[in-house]
Amino acid sequence: MITLRQLELLVAMFEAGGISSGGGRIGMSPSATSHALRALESQLGVAVVNRQSKDFALTSAGERVLRHSRDIFTSMKTIEQEGKAAAELKTGVLRIGSFGASSSIRLLPALLDQFKIRYPGVEIFVIEEADNMVEQRLIEGRVDLGVVVLPKPQFDTLSLAVDELVAVLPKGHELEDCERVDLRDLVKYNFILTHAGSQGLVQKIFDRAGVQPRVTHQLSQLWSILDFVSRGQGISMVASLALPDLDHFPGIVTRPVSPRANRSIGIACRDEARLSLPAKALWRIAREPASHNRATTPRQKSWLPNLDRRRSVSIIVGCARKRAELHVENSLLQQLDAHYPKDAIIRVVLDNHSAHISKETMAYLSGRPGRFEYVHTPKHGSWLNLIECAFSKMARTFLRHIRVTSKDDLKQRILKGIAEINASPVVFRWNKFDLGVT
Repeated sequence: MITLRQLELLVAMFEAGGISSGGGRIGMSPSATSHALRALESQLGVAVVNRQSKDFALTSAGERVLRHSRDIFTSMKTIEQEGKAAAELKTGVLRIGSFGASSSIRLLPALLDQFKIRYPGVEIFVIEEADNMVEQRLIEGRVDLGVVVLPKPQFDTLSLAVDELVAVLPKGHELEDCERVDLRDLVKYNFILTHAGSQGLVQKIFDRAGVQPRVTHQLSQLWSILDFVSRGQGISMVASLALPDLDHFPGIVTRPVSPRANRSIGIACRDEARLSLPAKALWRIAREPASHNRATTPRQKSWLPNLDRRRSVSIIVGCARKRAELHVENSLLQQLDAHYPKDAIIRVVLDNHSAHISKETMAYLSGRPGRFEYVHTPKHGSWLNLIECAFSKMARTFLRHIRVTSKDDLKQRILKGIAEINASPVVFRWNKFDLGVT
């Protein structure tokens, strides 16, 4: 019969990268290690270690057994934590993978602060690695949760934030006066390419635009990139959430790029239903809207779309509630008012329905003169065509073939899908306006 000790040895050998070192890690002598390994292979009927390889390596059968072994120990850990914690989460260990500064500095702290307030007895370990390594650790069960770049269809995920790529320029650069920097202008200058988490996205948007940057430096450390830019060695493009306080770099300015390049960041796990108690607790906190609000920085808000007469950015405002809980139009206007910078004019595209000029709505607008402009569609047109298309897309993509256990679960699925749609907003260009200025 295969024993837990034998499976523990297999996991230890893989993590230590050797047979004897793996045995030593769990307190087994060399002879006991050799005996346990032979017994495991005898019970399985196949070799789990590739003895022909120069370096330590598992056979394909060994790798499959390793995955199941990790599942066994994860389940045992959950059982142990359930017993210790009883009704309350008083003890335990939570291991989190994080792909870089965007998550480790901007997103995780707010979640972990809330977690420590509620569950001070749980130990937390954060491991920062590249996105693909965090993904691998999740697959292998070496971390409970991972903060990753979405989408990750092989995992259960929750969206945390939408990050935007920005151009990083030396102060006084001729592109500094641009509201948005066109990619075709960026390629005219020496370019410092990041080797950090956003490298793939940077390369992808240049490929999509059909241009290539003039790469003169390739740096992996963000602070090195910022220092090079501040000294006039070139320009760069990085994720906005990864940027530190630029007061430390007075020689640098940042500008959003055109076309817009966003990435959605979320928290992931292999199976939400099988999370350990500490991981379940953090997962619940990540679902709370307040946690997302804390992750939004002032810098993000200053780069929200500037709407003018020729260009506006279409976003979907998620409001997943029961019909009886909906409040006509003021709720939407309040969300938009809070979402955009206070000095921006918000243009709302809508039809001529009487609900849009109700007493309640007009009373709300009167207290915010110059804040909103209504753009009315023709009376013979129907905005329902647009929303029906949106509903159709939802039904064909993130709501297709899903199973939910509650209304709250369905609500979270809808809001998550809407966040992913908004990560790549549709740009409309308008020629004629029927403006109703409040």
